[in-house]
Amino acid sequence: MAKYSSGIKSISMGAIAADGGMGTTLTSVGDIFLGSAIFEEAEDAITDFYSELQDDPILSVGVNGLKTLTFTLVDVTPAQAILFLGGTATGTTPTLRYGAPLTFVTIEQSLQILTKEGYTIQIPRAKINARLLWSFSKTDMAKIEVKARVLMPTKAGVEPYAWTLA
Repeated sequence: MAKYSSGIKSISMGAIAADGGMGTTLTSVGDIFLGSAIFEEAEDAITDFYSELQDDPILSVGVNGLKTLTFTLVDVTPAQAILFLGGTATGTTPTLRYGAPLTFVTIEQSLQILTKEGYTIQIPRAKINARLLWSFSKTDMAKIEVKARVLMPTKAGVEPYAWTLA
């Protein structure tokens, strides 16, 4: 059993299951820029309430911190852009044209991360936000930066994320 985890084997994405649980038909998101993938939990938001008569809080209310999966893709083809940014593609190769969406796009998907040590992290429902980072430098390249915000699944009893070790 792996005690440590470092490195990523793949990230896959697909439609959320019809019942609101983890999607079952997932496809690799493609090439991930070196060192860009991270799954992270933000600190919980705690609000303390005080009385004028006491120095310590009389009530403390908390909300779980936002969980995000961030990664950067190096595939900037029109098909890849549509998956993460929305928009349209017209024409055929070699003159395929990508057109950006005219309004804000909401994309929700299931995600699965496989690590090199055999961990599988599943996120049944995530809101996908992405942005294009098109560098014209000789020391960088065009990329699509993706930030997936973990949302509560709509299927009762399903956790927002879980991981297993095969």
